[in-house]
Order: sequence, then C-alpha cells, then structure tokens
Amino acid sequence: MTSRNLHVFAISRGGEIGGCILSVPRLTIFGNQSPEIITCDWHSWDIDNAEAAIKIASMAREIQGLEYKCGPAIIMEDRQARRAIALEAMLDLLHYEKRMGDATIHFQSSELLTNVTDNVLSKLDLYADSEAARTATRHAIVILRRARAKRSFAHELWPYPESGLP
Repeated sequence: MTSRNLHVFAISRGGEIGGCILSVPRLTIFGNQSPEIITCDWHSWDIDNAEAAIKIASMAREIQGLEYKCGPAIIMEDRQARRAIALEAMLDLLHYEKRMGDATIHFQSSELLTNVTDNVLSKLDLYADSEAARTATRHAIVILRRARAKRSFAHELWPYPESGLP
C-alpha cells in the first residue's frame, strides 16, 4: 500500500542554506481533495556544501521513513540560475548513488516565485524567520501548485504508484 501523504523538501541556497518540508494529503494532488498542508518544518544551516548535501540526503531518507517507494520531491533553484552549483552537484551525486531513498530531484526557476509574496506566506501561516527558509517555502508552494495543475508533472515528482492513488 502506498502512502496517504506526499512530501516536498525545498532547498534554497543564498548566504545560508534554507529548507522547507511540506506534507500534503496525496488526494490533494492526485484526487479531488481541497488543498491542505498537513505539516510544515523549516530548517536553516550555516554549513559547507558537503555537510549540507549529506544532511539533506539523510533527511530525505528520514522523510520517506517506512513509506513504500514514496520519497520526498526535492526542489531546488533552476540549474540555469544556480548560485550554489556545488551543493546541487553533490545532491545529484548522492541521488545517483541511491543515498536519498526514493526521493526525486527537480529544479525550478526562481522567476516562478513572484506570486508567493511575504503576505501570501503570512496568510498561509508559513512565514519563516530565515530568508533562505522563506525562499524554500516559496519553492515548495509553487511546486505543489504546479503538480496539482498538471498530473503528468505530479507523476514526475512522485512516480509511484502509476495511478497516483493509494
């Protein structure tokens, strides 16, 4: 049986590394359930890229836990606009080596974040103290909106099961 919830782990790299983990019911993406965020967890680290990559990979495995074949969708800034190429390259390598469970990795343009302002984050009760964590939260919200709008894209984020349904 597949998981009832889906997880997004968004990463932002500026002066510090910020992370946002959002969990939503599977049926908000693959069914007709109204959008809902079940949990939100923010992180911010002032560590080097290698240590951050290992931490992110470990957290991806923890997020997956015992959920069969349903790791988090990891979202980062688009490869064309990277400010921290080393971190993304290290995560790509760890993913290739299967050290991130069943997580998938996706890159998204920061230009898509313009509609998710600080006011929007506040209204959703998702305003984080760290700028990097807020940027990661914006990436997470945008990727969930995109997944909800286009089922084929949602299947790229969470490929199992083929129907998307539990």
